[in-house]
Amino acid sequence: MSRYYEASVEIEQPDKSRREQIIEACCEEWAFDKESFQDFERGNGAKGIEAVAQDRLCGGETEDEFAARIAAAIWTANGGYCRVVVNALYLEELPYEAYPMEEAEYEEIMNGAES
Repeated sequence: MSRYYEASVEIEQPDKSRREQIIEACCEEWAFDKESFQDFERGNGAKGIEAVAQDRLCGGETEDEFAARIAAAIWTANGGYCRVVVNALYLEELPYEAYPMEEAEYEEIMNGAES
């Protein structure tokens, strides 16, 4: 059974000379698009690259195993350690709130906008 996720990866202080290899490794492990990788600089001084993509975890792989798989591919491509943060969001059963906008809401909202 596959499970649908949105995953982001943040790679801090990667070896700049290996940027393309790191991005390729990420794309091989998840549905990242090469063009989706962006540079970032955080307020705490951290710099690096990041990307977000949606895909499926298959074969019973856990989120922890997925994160370890992505990190291992990045470290191999980087030629050593760099800080890696993997965020995984399960998309199939998200908590959400529905806001049906009926005629009563139309009247309330539109009349409120006119005053």
